[in-house]
Amino acid sequence: LESKANAPPPKSFRLPSEVMKFSVYMIEKYGEDYKAMAKDPKNYYQDTPAVIRRKINRFKNTPCQWNGYLRTKGLIEGEPKPDEYHIDINEITN
Repeated sequence: LESKANAPPPKSFRLPSEVMKFSVYMIEKYGEDYKAMAKDPKNYYQDTPAVIRRKINRFKNTPCQWNGYLRTKGLIEGEPKPDEYHIDINEITN
């Protein structure tokens, strides 16, 4: 019991909000078409399709943010977890 109390809390990795919003915007607009994403005017850093794919995969592998996105889309039911991120798709896509 003491060892559990003295152990550091588990780290919850989160992407910067800019990367998360970029990923949500691109997924909403283009789905899985990474070449089209690379040509989008909101691709400010002129990322290549491969870099965009890595960013989106990193977003998908961040459970607290990805699950928040899926819950917003209505693809996950139930109560959100305390660390789950709330995503407003309308704010991002407009």
